[in-house]
Amino acid sequence: MKTEKEYRYKNINKEEMLKKLSAMQNYKEIKFLRAVFDVPGKSGWMRLRKENESTTLTVKEKNKETGFYFEEEISVSSFEDTLKIFEYLGFAPRAVQENIRYEAYLGETQICLDLWPGIDPYVEIEFKNESDLIEAEKYMSLSVEFRSLDSVEDMYKDVGIDIKHTNVKF
Repeated sequence: MKTEKEYRYKNINKEEMLKKLSAMQNYKEIKFLRAVFDVPGKSGWMRLRKENESTTLTVKEKNKETGFYFEEEISVSSFEDTLKIFEYLGFAPRAVQENIRYEAYLGETQICLDLWPGIDPYVEIEFKNESDLIEAEKYMSLSVEFRSLDSVEDMYKDVGIDIKHTNVKF
């Protein structure tokens, strides 16, 4: 599986971050709908995610040494039909969730402002190498000491919500 390298930055100014993102290449707003599944006998999980008009199925597992995730992802033709297949096979989603993402690229580095119901907005930078990360942090005026490997699950735990088994929608 590929390693997904990303950091999150909390306590950000949403309007300032949105202004910077909207000036970048490939800027777009994405509305996500996801169904999250446990994987029996594994420490990872599966995500079926509708992204505006496209849908992906992803398997993720946390690398305990680095804190980053191993990930494999494929495109599927339909969120609803794939969900029906999983349910037929006995996989019920442990949670169904919505969020909104404002996304852009600085070269090949993905920079996102994520909005989830019930938690503060945060910026996420997905990068291939350290120099790309530093360039993105500089562009977004984000400081290295605020890099976080906290997951969305961790951020919800901070406000007393078990997102792992909770449906969240706007």
